[in-house]
Amino acid sequence: MRWSRALTLQSIKDNGGLETLFFKKSPPFDVLNYLVGERTRSLTIYNIDENLFEKLQFLNTYQLKNLKLRGHPHNKIKSLEPLRNMHLKSLILFYFPEVKSLEPLREMNLENISLSIFSNVTCLRPLQQFYFKSLHLSNFPKIKSFNMLRELRPESLNLEYFDNVFSLEPLREMRPKNLSLKHLENISSFEPLREMHPVKYTIKFFPPIIIQTLQTLPWYKIE
Repeated sequence: MRWSRALTLQSIKDNGGLETLFFKKSPPFDVLNYLVGERTRSLTIYNIDENLFEKLQFLNTYQLKNLKLRGHPHNKIKSLEPLRNMHLKSLILFYFPEVKSLEPLREMNLENISLSIFSNVTCLRPLQQFYFKSLHLSNFPKIKSFNMLRELRPESLNLEYFDNVFSLEPLREMRPKNLSLKHLENISSFEPLREMHPVKYTIKFFPPIIIQTLQTLPWYKIE
């Protein structure tokens, strides 16, 4: 049985790996190494552990375009360095509370990015020069301003759970088609959004006194 299994895995590797892979928990690296190859375009791993994360850099991911990784409560991953040289178009990272810097993402040519629960990241500067089609950032308690996003022009913008951001001013020049702003508890004005005119929008979980001013935006329709 073991010989048959090894033969099957080797056949997959010889044929360039599998195009799409999904794991509910970290697989053994030697198995993943057989399955990921030049044909692999999408890889999803939930509950990824530190050991496997560190070894991702040794996989044949040159043709990988979509990567989705989800950490877990005992996650000890402290750096995104293993992702630095990947040639991705879409990156989704969820629950990496020990990571302190997004710097390893700086050189990626990403079109779509979703980053959630980065409790120790203090700066969004590495995202500054991207041409995102879709930008989703959620739960960055140490971020105090959206200034580093000022030059971005995403078609879809989703910002959630920024407890220490007080102004939407850096978003003023953005013109997203899809806009979602939620749980920005300390925002004092929606005026910077006045010229946005998004096609679709969701604005929820702001202080009640501020929500009442939404109707002053020319594009906002009361539901």
